[in-house]
Amino acid sequence: MAQAKRARYRFFIDPACIDSQSGRASSDESRLSHQVRNVLRLKAGDQAELLDGLGNLYEAQLLNAGRTYIEFALGKVSRQAPPTLKVTSCLPLIKAHRFEWALEKLTELGVSRIAPFYSERCVVKLKAGEEGRSRRWLSICKEAAEQCERYYLPELAEPLPLSELARRDERALKLILSERSKAPDMVSTLYKRISAAKPTDAPLEIFILGGPEGGFSEDEQALIVANKFQPVSLGRTILRSETACILAAGLASVIERKED
Repeated sequence: MAQAKRARYRFFIDPACIDSQSGRASSDESRLSHQVRNVLRLKAGDQAELLDGLGNLYEAQLLNAGRTYIEFALGKVSRQAPPTLKVTSCLPLIKAHRFEWALEKLTELGVSRIAPFYSERCVVKLKAGEEGRSRRWLSICKEAAEQCERYYLPELAEPLPLSELARRDERALKLILSERSKAPDMVSTLYKRISAAKPTDAPLEIFILGGPEGGFSEDEQALIVANKFQPVSLGRTILRSETACILAAGLASVIERKED
């Protein structure tokens, strides 16, 4: 009888925790220690793969798994080329369970950056002293990336007001997801832009802005136009904020693979 294939465990670890000269990687990240020690119950000598979020994968062997400390011996390293399409998904602040679900799905779809933002009609408001929120969000992204075997971890930006976010990424193709409009569909817009690119061009950067649950105010719409966002359509149906952002990221992912 054929022997069952052993599960392959992958973990993201901060690049600063990897010491290539000594051939060791050590971390005091509680999430990682808990996952290895209490969830998976790995023991010294078990094999794993470590990802630094920058495209490098290290074959590794677990040496020590304490409650607050973990150490691996490093083996062979391999590298994956960076994506040819860099997608920033601007995700409005919405109710926590839906926002976190969107973080997970955007990570699985391979976006390069997730940029949370708040605007006049956002239902969720930022509160002072929520340092734990960012750690939780990053943990969700790491676990999603491990599950779907991504080499690159998406950059997770701190939440910004729309007025500041809209002025960023001047070199990117800036798209605003538009409903109830005669805007060109997103697929055609992206396909034309990617097809026109030359092999020697830098990776195309796409900045996708989705609206909050209450939409944008008139002043915010004027701000978006002034910062050269191009309206695109995702179809005839009216989508929730998180659904629109996820669908747009999925379309970009499919188009990128088609062009590879």
